[in-house]
Amino acid sequence: MPVVVATRNVGMTASLAGTEELAKMLRDAAYVVDVIGPEATAELNARMPKGVQTFGNACRVIPAGSEWITHGGVKLFWGWNLGERARVTDAVLQEAARLSFSNMYSTHATTDSRRTVSGTVLGSPAEGRVLVDLGRGSYATILTNLVSKDIPGDRLFTKDMAGSGLFDEESRRLDLTEPRPRQPRETLSAYAGDMVVPARVTEVRKDSCTLELFPGAMVEVPAEDAGIGADLRWELTVGTVVPVAIIERDDGDEAWSDVDTRGNVRLHWLMSLLDVDEPPVPAPSYFPGGPAWIAVPDPATATQQTEHHELSAFDERQLSALIPDSADTASAQRIRDLYAQLMQTRQELTTAERQRDAASAQLEQAKRHALEQRRTMRQQSKHRDVVSGVDLQDRFTDPRQQLDFEIYMAWVTRIPAAEKEDKPLKRNWGYGPDFFASLEAVQGVDREKVAHVMLEVVLGLDKELNSRGLHQLRTGEGGSDPKRRTAAGDTYWRVHLQTNTPGARRLHYVRRADGSVMFTRVGLHDDFRS
Repeated sequence: MPVVVATRNVGMTASLAGTEELAKMLRDAAYVVDVIGPEATAELNARMPKGVQTFGNACRVIPAGSEWITHGGVKLFWGWNLGERARVTDAVLQEAARLSFSNMYSTHATTDSRRTVSGTVLGSPAEGRVLVDLGRGSYATILTNLVSKDIPGDRLFTKDMAGSGLFDEESRRLDLTEPRPRQPRETLSAYAGDMVVPARVTEVRKDSCTLELFPGAMVEVPAEDAGIGADLRWELTVGTVVPVAIIERDDGDEAWSDVDTRGNVRLHWLMSLLDVDEPPVPAPSYFPGGPAWIAVPDPATATQQTEHHELSAFDERQLSALIPDSADTASAQRIRDLYAQLMQTRQELTTAERQRDAASAQLEQAKRHALEQRRTMRQQSKHRDVVSGVDLQDRFTDPRQQLDFEIYMAWVTRIPAAEKEDKPLKRNWGYGPDFFASLEAVQGVDREKVAHVMLEVVLGLDKELNSRGLHQLRTGEGGSDPKRRTAAGDTYWRVHLQTNTPGARRLHYVRRADGSVMFTRVGLHDDFRS
């Protein structure tokens, strides 16, 4: 369990954090330790890693495990006097509860001081707490960080919700056991293609982002479907809630079997933050009968301009009030310098806020433009399998002619008319002797997808799409393994036909010096043959 370490100034009869209250509220969830006296404090700090010392009116919450010893990041809670005790105590309580979270409602065995009770939720009297009416004038408190470290209380509970759990008479804390959380697979079964749903951003990289559709269910969205800039880190912020369109669900047998090290399911759904042309549907609730676990911010609120404070000229009277009468010349000059820096920094902040708002407006305009273009492409792609009611498959007995035809139709339906002149389809590709045999042998990849990726290679678009993972084909997975080349010295390349799926399929090809392409193989992820 985490450990709350509280020290106190010399002469103080109690620490600034209310350790007695913390010990009651955190029973079986965290240890609470008072360090009394300068000698004990000095000895403790001598044994602690650098940057984790505790002193004076300070308090730290040490996580369980040992990762903090090398990585640090342990918050320091402190205040000036006992007037701040309530604030410091509550902050320490929430941090300790958050760090004690173990993905279970209660890891505690029933003791003499605990009994099972039921009640109804009254509301949230303070952040991190929910008040429950047990009847007959008795009340209990749920620490929401013991239920979920990522979902605030007002997104877990709503007024008049029923609940039951283990109740501690002394602390009045209720550890919830019912209701149980909803499961992601069952909850997300209501989501369908073409729906716009809310999702929370959990990770942002340059070329992709990870979205949380429901606690325990994640989906990765590549940059071309998530933003319009070269770097998603400038467009998305971890923790924000965004509307996202479901383009296609993957509901195969293995759809829910890809689980990461944190126990989260990695869904292989095709989703887009750019194809959002309607308000999202409400998110599902974490508990049955509860509120939506996340909500997209109201656009009217989200787009409000930041209040700007115009700065007046250097205020000598305000400065004079900041300089004590007892200050010597050097100290007074130092205060003047700091005041001038503060005024300059505030002015720079105001300018930066205006520039940010202008950039945000431009970004929204660019996204709307991109959405219109993507709508056109999506509308065309809906009909790429059928032209004038004719099935495109098996139109030729020669497999080369058939695949040439499919690549041509991919170009016809995918490239808008206005761009066809700039992206002409030249018949400059061929097939290696083993290509069609490998295409036939490797199952589990859509034939249409193959034709579209081959079109990207022919047009050179594979160099621009991060999700294709273009890289040179080597003799093995190691970065130092030799590159494969033809007898003429041309390099073999490989691109993704699939990502984030077991045995993901790859397309191998050679781009010759004259710009022509020879497709050589369709293989699995660990197939390094040319």
